[in-house]
Amino acid sequence: MEVVDFAEVFDDQDDIFSHTEVILKKGQEHYRAVTTGRFDNASEIALETLDCHLIPLSYIQPTFPPNLTRAPEPLPPNTYVKRPSLYCFSPSTKDVVLHEAQMCEILRKSSHPNIAEYIGCLVEDGRIAGLCFRQYGANLLNLKREGHTFDREACLRDIKEGITHLHRLGIIHCDINPMNIFSDPVHGSFVIGDFDSCALEDQELGMKIGTKGWTKEGFCIAKREMDWYGLSRIEEELFSEDTSNR
Repeated sequence: MEVVDFAEVFDDQDDIFSHTEVILKKGQEHYRAVTTGRFDNASEIALETLDCHLIPLSYIQPTFPPNLTRAPEPLPPNTYVKRPSLYCFSPSTKDVVLHEAQMCEILRKSSHPNIAEYIGCLVEDGRIAGLCFRQYGANLLNLKREGHTFDREACLRDIKEGITHLHRLGIIHCDINPMNIFSDPVHGSFVIGDFDSCALEDQELGMKIGTKGWTKEGFCIAKREMDWYGLSRIEEELFSEDTSNR
């Protein structure tokens, strides 16, 4: 058994360290463990002290339906595979994965330069192991944090164009925030990604409902104003410190 990843968890209220979650792998199986220890690297984790629990594939990988697109094998160069989180999962995680795959199938048939390019489902043993997209650059949150310069007005226009395209298709993104906006270095533009919160317009919201602070509270039905609210919050953030890049 080997450690493949670990992450510290902090209390939401006072930001005090709570515990460390560890993801391990043995053969083709993944396990999760919780420890009160803190580590700088995986070699410091004593495996014999961990209480490991098998992560059931049936929780996180839905059966691949034949009406969805299978990603080619081998995957094209510069492909990003979005896999379900092995930290936060439940028996319904597979339903979120399948829902996003279904939304992406609609988008694949109506592509747009400001919507992340979807390639198809990565299928392993008849299950959806991940969703494949063209690899993009950093997200908007990291670009701003790291002080990168870019045309902020053009960025907002790209996001607006992407949202408008989604709405024409009858889709509400429901989670427009800087972590879901990615730079496209090839075309010098920005794209909207992460479609697991998407819903059809006027549909009751499902298992995922936006991101706190970026989604207006009180929404329970997918409405266009949800996305426009997210865009307005991004605009506030982009121009909150200075107007030099307007």
